[in-house]
Amino acid sequence: MRKNYMLDHSSGDRVFFTDGCNDLTREERFRYGIWPDVAPLSVTVNGENVDYSDIDDFYDKLKDGTYAPGSIRTACPSPETIEHLLVDIINNTPDYVNVYYLGASPYISAGTFNAHRMVMAEFAERYPMRKFVCIDTTCASNGAALASQYIAASDAENVELIAEDVTKHTMHLFTQRELSFSAKSGRYNTFERIALGAMEKMKISPNMFFPREDKLSIAGIARGDTILNEWVNYFVQNRVDDDTIIRIAYGHHDEEARARKFVDKLKNAGAIRDEQIQYARVGSAIGAHTGPTVLSIFFRQKDDRPLSKNDYKKPVKN
Repeated sequence: MRKNYMLDHSSGDRVFFTDGCNDLTREERFRYGIWPDVAPLSVTVNGENVDYSDIDDFYDKLKDGTYAPGSIRTACPSPETIEHLLVDIINNTPDYVNVYYLGASPYISAGTFNAHRMVMAEFAERYPMRKFVCIDTTCASNGAALASQYIAASDAENVELIAEDVTKHTMHLFTQRELSFSAKSGRYNTFERIALGAMEKMKISPNMFFPREDKLSIAGIARGDTILNEWVNYFVQNRVDDDTIIRIAYGHHDEEARARKFVDKLKNAGAIRDEQIQYARVGSAIGAHTGPTVLSIFFRQKDDRPLSKNDYKKPVKN
């Protein structure tokens, strides 16, 4: 029996919500049993707040230089915004429903996670009849989106244990062709920032991954679509089983063709069926730091996801 209140009002005893670093759309949050609203991050360009609700317009401006690398910043939601969201959850769920925050990895947005954790602690004192639990998903972007689906669908008693198992197996792989946004994002060390600049000049792309306990890291490099072949091999060798869901996310709409080329390669390898595929966009909060040419894949793998940048096995090449 499901115990997610959003999926079963008659017997649900828990409600889940997430944040603006999680790239589930509002419609998807409804579908998968996650509170439909989030406390959004703010995005500024040269210190001025910008509207990023139209994702195509946002990526157009990243691509044409209106939002230049180095000029764009994101900031975590204010405690007041998070409090307003939690009040809405409290007012629209019974007193016996416990509240679980599925939070962004602090390695991606420590401010976002800590701001939610602070407000959740205050609400735990204010409403002692409920549990208020913060879960560090160790994920972000569409990795968090995929992990949230699994966690919200589980009927296990111990949510924290299920979340730990799900998130430590949710693999995140990224690549980009235009790298200046990432190089100036602050999410790489000095050596990697220099390496990103050199790669862009040589027109080669990094094979990037997101460890559980480290920042985004570079696992290798590739030219053209070679990296797509590497990803196909990695997926086939490391997926949980033949029914594994894969979420494929891209930035600017021009990258959709490359996402579909990757899916064609998976199908040609006999590795995927249509019902296992989730196409998605990299949301604006993450896209501000990855730029318009980001392409990424997320799936549940059989072994633990890498802990750090030194704990990654390169995909076997064809």
